[in-house]
Amino acid sequence: MKSRLRTIPPSIAVDASSSTPLYRQLYEAYREAILSGQLGRGAQLPSTREVAAELGISRNTVLNAFEQLLAEGYTRGEVGAGTFVDTAFSYPRDRSPNSNRQTTSSFESPLSKEAIRIANTPHIEAALPAIPFRTGLPALDCFPVVLWSRIVAAASRAATVADMNYSDPQGHSRFRCAIAEYLRQFRAVKCEPEQICIVSGSQQGLQLIARVMVNDGDAIWVENPGYPGARAAFSAVGAELIPVPVDEEGIQVPSSQGAQRKAKLVYVTPSHQFPLGFTMSLARRLQLIDLCQQNNTWIVEDDYDSEFRHAGRPLSSLQGLAPDRVIYVGTFSKVMFPALRLGYIVVPLGLVEAFSKSRRAADFCPPFINQAAMATFILEGYFARHLRRMRALYVQRHTAIVEEIERQPGLLQVSRIHTGIHLPVWLPKSMKDTALAELLSKEGIIAMPISKLYLGAPVRQGLLLGFGAIDVLQIQQGVGTLLGVLRTL
Repeated sequence: MKSRLRTIPPSIAVDASSSTPLYRQLYEAYREAILSGQLGRGAQLPSTREVAAELGISRNTVLNAFEQLLAEGYTRGEVGAGTFVDTAFSYPRDRSPNSNRQTTSSFESPLSKEAIRIANTPHIEAALPAIPFRTGLPALDCFPVVLWSRIVAAASRAATVADMNYSDPQGHSRFRCAIAEYLRQFRAVKCEPEQICIVSGSQQGLQLIARVMVNDGDAIWVENPGYPGARAAFSAVGAELIPVPVDEEGIQVPSSQGAQRKAKLVYVTPSHQFPLGFTMSLARRLQLIDLCQQNNTWIVEDDYDSEFRHAGRPLSSLQGLAPDRVIYVGTFSKVMFPALRLGYIVVPLGLVEAFSKSRRAADFCPPFINQAAMATFILEGYFARHLRRMRALYVQRHTAIVEEIERQPGLLQVSRIHTGIHLPVWLPKSMKDTALAELLSKEGIIAMPISKLYLGAPVRQGLLLGFGAIDVLQIQQGVGTLLGVLRTL
C-alpha cells in the first residue's frame, strides 16, 4: 500500500507578488523537493484541491504545475489512485545534487594531470583594466581602429567560398608570406612561409611546442626569473623545469651540460628578457647555441615585444644564428592588440610536418578574416607606420616613468632598460614586494611582484611596472601613489 503525502512540505510556498507565475513557482518547489529527496521514492503528492486550498490559489494553477511535473517525468499518474514521485527521478538523500553531505573528496578528481598542473602554476592575470601599472598591455587607445575596421570589412567582402572552408592548418598563405618577409627584413629570421605556423597568440604557440616536443619527465631549462606562461605550457605536459639564473648578459649558460640535467628544450627571451629586460649578448648566444648543438637540445626563442626598442634598431633574432636549432615564437598581441589573438611560430624544416598535424588536431585551422586583414595591414605598409608611432609613444612614456621615479631618489632603484613596455624597479632589501603590491592594489595600482616570477627563493625584491597602456598623466599620478605608499613603509 502506497504511503500518501497529506501535507505540503515546509519548503513549498508561493509568492503572489513575484514576477514568476504561480504555477511555475509551485512546479519548481516540487521539483526541488523531488531532486533533494524531501519527497522520497513513490511518495504520493496531495490532490490538486488540497494544494489549492492550502496555498489559497486557483486549482487550475496547481493543475498546470502538476502537468509540467508529469510531462517532464518527475511524477507519474495512476488512475483512481493519484500522483506519485517517479522512482527514476528520485535521488537518495545523501546523493542529492543539492546535498551538502557529499564531498568532492569522496570521488577521484575529474581533472586531468595537465589541468591540475596548469591550475598550480602562477600566471599573469588577463582582462585587467588599463590602469597603472598593468603589464603586457599596449596603447590600445592609440590603435587605428577606423583603419583596421575598414581593412577587416574589405577582407570580409572579398572572402571566397574557398576561404570559408577548412584551410591549411598552418594558416593563410598570403599572411604567412607577409610574416616571412617581415621577419627576414626586420628580425633577421631565416625562414620561408612553409615554416610558419599561425597560432592564436604566443601562448598557444608555446603549448603547441610543448605537446609536439616534450614528453612527461623531460627537463626544460627556463630563465629564472622568467615568464610564467611558458612554465605553465611546459609543466602542463609533465616537464621538469630547471631554473637557470639570468644576469645582464642573459641566461647564464653552464659551461657544460654536466652542471645541469640535460635539457630537451631551453626557453629564452633573448631580445628582452622577461621580466628583467636585459638583452642576451652575442657571446652568450653563441655559447648557448654551441652547447645545444652538442647535446641535441632545442632552443625556444620567445620574441614577444622586441619591436619596441627605445634606442637604435631592434636587435637581430637568435634564430638567425641557428635556424635549424631554434623554434621562434612571435605575437601581434603587443604590437596590435591582445584580442586579435594572432601569433606565429617559425619551425625548423625537419619539424614542420609534425607541427602542422598537431596544429590540425587542435582546431583544424586558424580563423580566416583576421589573417587576411593582417596580411593587408602588413603588405600595404600600415603595420610599419603603426610600429613607428608606437615606438615614439613608448619612448615618451618610458622617459616619463623613469623621470618621475628619479624625482624622489632613494626609494626605488630603476633598471636601465631601453626595450619594451614595462620597467623593473627594485625595492630596499628589507621590503617584500608582495606586501607592497597588496597595499598598492587597495589604491587602484596593479604592480607585478618580481619575486613571484622566480622558481624557488627570489634573489631580489622588486616590481614590474607596465606603462604601455597609460598616458603620461596616469604615469605621474601612479608613480606618486606608489612612492607615497612606499614612504609609509
